[in-house]
Formats: sequence, structure tokens, C-alpha cells
Amino acid sequence: PVYWRVEEGCIVGEVTPETLLERNSFIIWRGDAPADFELKMEYRVSAEGNSGINYRSSEVPGVPDALRGSTARANGPDKTTRSGAVPSSRCAGR
Repeated sequence: PVYWRVEEGCIVGEVTPETLLERNSFIIWRGDAPADFELKMEYRVSAEGNSGINYRSSEVPGVPDALRGSTARANGPDKTTRSGAVPSSRCAGR
């Protein structure tokens, strides 16, 4: 994968000037549906960063590595949307 890797047991996502994204990209669990769980995490994001975790989401047909559903935002301080916001992405056919 171009955008994701594991370093010292941590998932690292990185976009560089050479690998700019045209749209969001996700790591997608394609195994059996997980049981209820509690997610606890620490994250770091650059000042301009725009990241998050999608949950209760489904894949967008015909769009590789794209999801529609709820997102817990993890944005850098330069973004207008604060971390912890929970908007829906690509819902209602968008």
C-alpha cells in the first residue's frame, strides 16, 4: 500500500507531495462482522491533517477503498472541523 504502513506496532498513514490523494482512502476490515468492542486510541496528525475512523460503514460499489457511513474525525488544528466531530460521509448517494 502506498498510503499505509505499520511502524513499531502502530498504523501510520502518510500522504506526500508525490502521493497526493484525489479522494479519501481507507483501510477496510473485510473479515467477519466484529462483536461489540470499545476502541481506545492515541493519534498524531499534522497541523493540516485530515483523518479519522469510519465505523458502521459500508463500501462504496465501484470506488476502490471508499466507505460511506459515520466518521469520528481526527483533524489537525488548522482544519475548521474539530476532532471528535461525527459527520456522515458519502451518505444519501453522495
